[in-house]
Amino acid sequence: MQSANRFFPTYWGEKTFTSGPWYFGAGVIFLFVLALFVVKDRLKWWILTATILTFFLAFGRHLPFISDLFFDYFPMYNKFRAVESILVIPSVLMPLLAIIGLNEIITRGNEIVDLDKKVLYSGGAVALICLLVAVMPSILSLRTSTHQEFAASVQQMLPDPNLANELVNSLLKDRADLASKDAWRSFFIVALTFGFVWFFVKKKLSATVLIAAVAVITLVDLWSVDKRYLNSDSFVDKSTYDRPIPEREVDQLIHLDKDLSYRVFDLTNKSIQ
Repeated sequence: MQSANRFFPTYWGEKTFTSGPWYFGAGVIFLFVLALFVVKDRLKWWILTATILTFFLAFGRHLPFISDLFFDYFPMYNKFRAVESILVIPSVLMPLLAIIGLNEIITRGNEIVDLDKKVLYSGGAVALICLLVAVMPSILSLRTSTHQEFAASVQQMLPDPNLANELVNSLLKDRADLASKDAWRSFFIVALTFGFVWFFVKKKLSATVLIAAVAVITLVDLWSVDKRYLNSDSFVDKSTYDRPIPEREVDQLIHLDKDLSYRVFDLTNKSIQ
């Protein structure tokens, strides 16, 4: 299954490979957008500017006019092993502004002009994007820039060209299905978070309930996504880890020599002969 996933990847970005996305949380994104309209402190503009800049920098060679500028002229920037590591900055700043915005709604909601409209428009905009992808996932490209080369390699591997085309088309359908399911998931999370904020604004529930609800929704949201990439399959038994490969007699003989200033070339392995 893993080899099949490597050859028919559901990821359609331009990276050579990826272990998973940077996920901030659908509800957090809604609260972040809402905070842009309810927070008066100038701090929000610094956060927004830093977030946008770091997003652009994370594109690396795909946005060279910004990435190259930082790579060539900003001290130590060229020491990054992977440019997308800079996304750790918005992963802190976006939830931070979301929390600041939620605090503004709780502490001075009565002073914010047209608060209900701001909540409605912010939630509606984020939910609409999710709904658009959920209903029409084809608006995403679902193809890499090397898709034609990939399709040609599948046709070369299989003698039946119809089967090859069917496999490639099935892969695109799988990608669309995955995008649609996650968009629906995000839509319901945004709608749930919006509902609690809306009822608080309408004086239907307390601040304690709002905070607890947002915390639980965010925890469940992040936990469920994280479990896709770090779960029970990511671990092995201690006995397996302690002795992953059984020792042979020759290995025991090699261990008798405590001098480390040499290398061993294993001619008993038929795969390298």
